[in-house]
Amino acid sequence: MKSRIYICDTTLRDGEQTPGVAFSVAQKITIARLLDLAGVDEIEAGTPVCGGEEAEGIREIVKLPLKAKVTGWCRMKRNDLDEAIDTGLNTVTIAVPSSDLHIAKKLQRDRGWLIDELRGVLRYGALLGLDFNVAFEDASRADRAFLLELAEEAMWLGAKRVRLSDTVGQLDPFTTFELFEAFRRIDTQLEFHGHNDFGLATANSLAAARGGATHLSVTTLGIGERAGNAALEEVAGALECIHGVETGVSLSALTPLFDAVSNYSGRAIGPGKSIAGEAIFTHESGIHVDGILKDPATYEPFSPELIGAERKILLGKHSGGASLRHKLKDKGIFLGVEEAKSALTELKKLVALQKAGDVEASLSRLEEYAMELG
Repeated sequence: MKSRIYICDTTLRDGEQTPGVAFSVAQKITIARLLDLAGVDEIEAGTPVCGGEEAEGIREIVKLPLKAKVTGWCRMKRNDLDEAIDTGLNTVTIAVPSSDLHIAKKLQRDRGWLIDELRGVLRYGALLGLDFNVAFEDASRADRAFLLELAEEAMWLGAKRVRLSDTVGQLDPFTTFELFEAFRRIDTQLEFHGHNDFGLATANSLAAARGGATHLSVTTLGIGERAGNAALEEVAGALECIHGVETGVSLSALTPLFDAVSNYSGRAIGPGKSIAGEAIFTHESGIHVDGILKDPATYEPFSPELIGAERKILLGKHSGGASLRHKLKDKGIFLGVEEAKSALTELKKLVALQKAGDVEASLSRLEEYAMELG
């Protein structure tokens, strides 16, 4: 795996394809600014040929003084490239259906036609002065030899980067690694774009990086069509915390981005959502709390400060003496080990009566009991 992986965020394009999601121009500008502040390398701002607010949003984002490169997504059509130029884009990703299924059923063409069309469109893009990457749609189900032929053709015609797309989430980490390892023979930058239909998008992204990918395509909170895409926060977080790989993404700067995307998309963030959930550093289990109070690394994969979060310890059915003593100590009540055991029995009774996991609301009653013990 390379020491630096580049993050390409497509929240404003593929993320917005989530059913029912439609960002306004103002919202897109806000998200673009937050993505830039978070440190992503590229922002795929939308699809120029859609026109209307979509094209207007791209134009406005192109004007922003961002460090991130702004790109657009185009079909393998000359008109799409014309529309990209009209929005002020300098760089586009040209999507090319690559599996026999897509060529025959969606395009109703054959491989020969596809190669001829690819050559024509890429030459036209070069004449327009565009920098272009080529994204092979449904690459995960394409014939490997034909896919390599297409990639080599694209590079010969001036493509800066090749994106391999797992369009319907069919890959697993093993097949993803094999796919990218096979593409190492091509002297170019490689990008992976993964969908999450089987919950493997993040794992597949890491496997792609291990196989030779230089760029990874993500969306904030993993939003996108069907089951969504590889999540920005998961991919960047895993690369940094597990593999020690630099991405340029500041994990501590992501919270405002999470809030904006969740609010604008109407998609709530689950409390246990990796990296983004409010409860990922909340502990109740007695064994875990005992360990964390001794050394947080015993039951936390990284420090909550890394993402601007705070650790919370709750009292509930699974609490132990260490949890109880810690919570009461914060209230100025100090119990010995035996006293804590007795108070813990009272805690279990409160949990049973409340029929709820957290008894923080009844802590005052427990405090009274503990003070009686003292």
